[in-house]
Amino acid sequence: MVRDAAAAGDHVRAWDVMELLMVLISASVETHVRRQGGLSRAQQNDIQEELSTVLYTEWQSLEPCQEFWEVRFWVCLKRRLFDLVRRRSRDYLSEVSLETLESNGQAGRDAIEEVVATASG
Repeated sequence: MVRDAAAAGDHVRAWDVMELLMVLISASVETHVRRQGGLSRAQQNDIQEELSTVLYTEWQSLEPCQEFWEVRFWVCLKRRLFDLVRRRSRDYLSEVSLETLESNGQAGRDAIEEVVATASG
């Protein structure tokens, strides 16, 4: 439906359908992301927002490689979500926060120097 509306130039209808789809899948996506261990609420929200951006782009695409969404919607959604969570979790694990460093006895300038050393080394 989204691709048909986009192809016909009816972008209002395409957005309406995409917004409805996002409402319908939001509970499933939120449950999956929340089950991933070690992610803060902000990180979970980042993942959900990035997924929305990816989905809006792919659903509107008229490229033949995006037709699979029409056939295997839930399988495609889960694959996108798994890939995104895995990639973002790796990114989050490599982050070092100042709060963590300060709780380990390092404060102020030492903590910033530790972050720089970690990133460059």
